[in-house]
Amino acid sequence: MTDYLLDTLLWTGMLIALVLLVRRPVARHFGAKAAYALWLLPMVRLVMPPITLPAMLAPTQDAVSLPPVAAAEVSISHANTFDPQALASAPVASEVPRFAVDVDFVTLLVILWLAGAAIFLVRRFYLYAVMRRDMLAEARPMGEAGPIRLVETPATTGPVAFGVRDRVIALPPGFLAKSDRRMRDLALAHELAHHRGRDLLVNFCVQPLFALHWFNPLGWAGWRALRRDQEAACDARVVERMQRRERADYAEVIARFAAGPHAALAAPMACPVLGDKSIIQRLRSLSMSDPTPRKKATAKFLLTGAALALPLTASISYAKADADRDVTLPPAAPEAPDAPLPPAPPLPPEAPDAPEFWDAGYEEGEAAFERAMLEGERAEAEAERKWQRAEREWERAERQQELAEERMEQAEERAEARRVSMVHGKRIVHGELDSAEMREALREARIELRMADEELKRHAIDRRELERNIETALSALDETTRIVSVECPRGTNYTQTNTVNGKTTVRICATKIAAEALSHARNGMIEAREAIAADRHMNREDKREALRSLDREIAKLQREI
Repeated sequence: MTDYLLDTLLWTGMLIALVLLVRRPVARHFGAKAAYALWLLPMVRLVMPPITLPAMLAPTQDAVSLPPVAAAEVSISHANTFDPQALASAPVASEVPRFAVDVDFVTLLVILWLAGAAIFLVRRFYLYAVMRRDMLAEARPMGEAGPIRLVETPATTGPVAFGVRDRVIALPPGFLAKSDRRMRDLALAHELAHHRGRDLLVNFCVQPLFALHWFNPLGWAGWRALRRDQEAACDARVVERMQRRERADYAEVIARFAAGPHAALAAPMACPVLGDKSIIQRLRSLSMSDPTPRKKATAKFLLTGAALALPLTASISYAKADADRDVTLPPAAPEAPDAPLPPAPPLPPEAPDAPEFWDAGYEEGEAAFERAMLEGERAEAEAERKWQRAEREWERAERQQELAEERMEQAEERAEARRVSMVHGKRIVHGELDSAEMREALREARIELRMADEELKRHAIDRRELERNIETALSALDETTRIVSVECPRGTNYTQTNTVNGKTTVRICATKIAAEALSHARNGMIEAREAIAADRHMNREDKREALRSLDREIAKLQREI
């Protein structure tokens, strides 16, 4: 609550200061009524309640954990001993006088401030009640202007408007019988404008605002400025529908009442209690031209925007989070029983007696070892003989491979010779080969293809013979020596020998031999095809048929490889 009151005091004071700064420029540009409306801003801020936001929007603050005060540890080692020297050196706690109750000076100041505000309000309303009682004590009714009563009373020397529910205008005796009817009518119009503009209600409502600032000079200055703006706005309402001549008469009446012999009569109207500045301000406002509708709309827009921005100055608080529900703590876990001691481990068995070193079993083992050595030597000699036999078979296979390669080279040379004589050795007629010669060339190409096919068949026979020789070498060996025909990795040709636990394994690359022969034949046909395809003098249909035949043979070789 204290924070809310202090925020209200601060912001209303700032708004009063703001209105004091801008009221005259606003009156000059937008009229006296716009300047009078500015006083709504601090009044609205006064009655604005604090804004409570949800707890989830509250800023999080890291809890600061203070280290607990360590308790003093007292160690009594010898309970029955008394050390006078230690007792004399012990520090004596000094007693510092303290107030029995801590005084909260902020709360005390707030109480004094609110007490002053209450006294201010009581005094203002008491003086108003006394004034109303005196005015109506000897009042004599003179008529009515709608709901407003007109009375004559000797308690006043000039027209006075008062009352909120019972609205009254008090006139001095004989005021309505004055000969200067123009002055009388303008004075009555001014007081009637106060009632119709609810100026008396405004004066009642703003009293709490200025009561909060009873100690603040801004509050007193604001009250006087509010009354001046109120009188200027009342004048604006009176002359709003008057012509320029009538406005001049109204200003003349104000000046005459303020300076002439009727100064007492002009007191409520000219507000001499507010000083000469109020009269000057009222006369200036009368000399100004009425604001245009555009200026009036702009003034309303700005005032509405300022009122909508007032919540930004409100006191903001956050709702408290729901109190944590009481949670029944689970019962404490029972203490774990002491673990039983493990049983004693059994004693290890007695070690058996060590056997004697020189016994009959040792002699039998030595004899068995000698027999195994002899058998190993015989097996090694037999493996050596079989290995030599395998090497001879391998040499024979290599010779057959060389013969196959020579045959393939000869076939390629013959094919190349025939291809050259078939294309480049023929007679050319009108830029093309003669049809008879072309047929002859195709016939020779087919013969060459058949010869290449026969070479492939012979090569297949040689390949089968090579495989039979390898199988023969494999069957000649027993379990101690093996020759394995393996698929060679691409681009390799090797022979590998491994001996593990008395067994010898020989790996040879048998497929590589056949693959190389087939590859040579395929390369020869590919070169012949490229030569035919590059020849521009050959007939297109004949070239297509020759290329198709070569493609079939090349595909067949590719499958063999």
